[in-house]
Amino acid sequence: MNRRTTVLIMAVALVSAGCWLQPGNDAERSGFAPLESNITTANVDQLHFDWSKQFAAPAAAPAVAIDALYVNAGSSPNAGTLYRLAPTDGATQWSKELFAAGTPFYTPQQPTVTGDVVYVAETGFSILPSSIMRFNAVAGTPLPLIAAGGHDLTQRASLLVSTLATGNSSMIAVSKVFVTDTQGSGSWNTIITVGSLGSVPTPTSAAATTSRFFIGNGAEILAYPLTKPASCPLVSNVEVCPADWKHATPTKVDFHPVLTTDQQTVIAPTQDSILALATADGAERWTGILASKPSAAPAIANGLVYVPTSSGKLAMFNANGCGSPTCSPLWTADAGSLITQPPSVTSGGLVYTGSDDGTVHAFPAAGCGAATCTSLWSVATGSKITGGPVNALGRIFVATADGRIISYTR
Repeated sequence: MNRRTTVLIMAVALVSAGCWLQPGNDAERSGFAPLESNITTANVDQLHFDWSKQFAAPAAAPAVAIDALYVNAGSSPNAGTLYRLAPTDGATQWSKELFAAGTPFYTPQQPTVTGDVVYVAETGFSILPSSIMRFNAVAGTPLPLIAAGGHDLTQRASLLVSTLATGNSSMIAVSKVFVTDTQGSGSWNTIITVGSLGSVPTPTSAAATTSRFFIGNGAEILAYPLTKPASCPLVSNVEVCPADWKHATPTKVDFHPVLTTDQQTVIAPTQDSILALATADGAERWTGILASKPSAAPAIANGLVYVPTSSGKLAMFNANGCGSPTCSPLWTADAGSLITQPPSVTSGGLVYTGSDDGTVHAFPAAGCGAATCTSLWSVATGSKITGGPVNALGRIFVATADGRIISYTR
């Protein structure tokens, strides 16, 4: 097979089955896989076990490129390791230790892949400075660390956005946001909050438009510009850059916001509802009422918002609201157990969930014509879902608490 034929085959494969290169799949954190249309409501019952890979500790959801899975596995007291796996059978192509066993305050984050580099943000403490670790995506060669870190990275063009809450031995805590320019000089960061340990909220990871990014921070939603503000006053000799706007929420924002496709509305889960705000100024557009608290970040696709809840119900709302200040779900889907991870939606008309009881469900993304829908397909993994479902390359990938990555396909 010549090189031109190989390139053509890879191009066809990329069009027919897409990648999942960062948490949430895109900078909007939508959880939508627009190129995954080969598994549909008509044939989802044909999904079956494909392969699994065992690790020594739980893993985060994988990032998926056209020819590889990148998996971050391990949390304290286990070692943390980044793996590159073959998507067809899970074979290890390389692995790199991120932290040794016994390293405190380490939790695995989903990798982000851009070009030929894979990035992993890691959270530290005063004795373990936070950083973004990066590796050559093909060879696994370590590249210089970036002094940032925190939660899952959100990529928009050449920029990576991350957040961090940490403390030191003097019992001082701080939350920060980082914008890292991987190709230029546009990097900057700012403190969000300073206080004593236990009093500073942990900011969520970000969703980003082409000009702003949005995070939850305690009982607030904050909007910051992607480019550094012109004026960042010094507070105790530290730059503190202003947010474009802040919106107080009735209860804490535990999970990251998501953005509508047109980037005009940011939707964030509070502890008892979801809140839709205008991205331009934070004006409140509508509130979605839930019967139980959100248990993970929502997904958004095709004008619909999918909200996982602690009761095991997936609640669906119209992303444009209902014409009233408060809205009820259009329908719900019953996963039977607390949904532990953000849902994922495909252009094949399916929405997938992963639950605390280890079950993966596929529901019709447009509803079933009834108030509550049952799953079209489900599988019991035998262990709590800790990452995914991720829809990519014609497969469904999930990570489990007993340290496996599992692939399902038709």
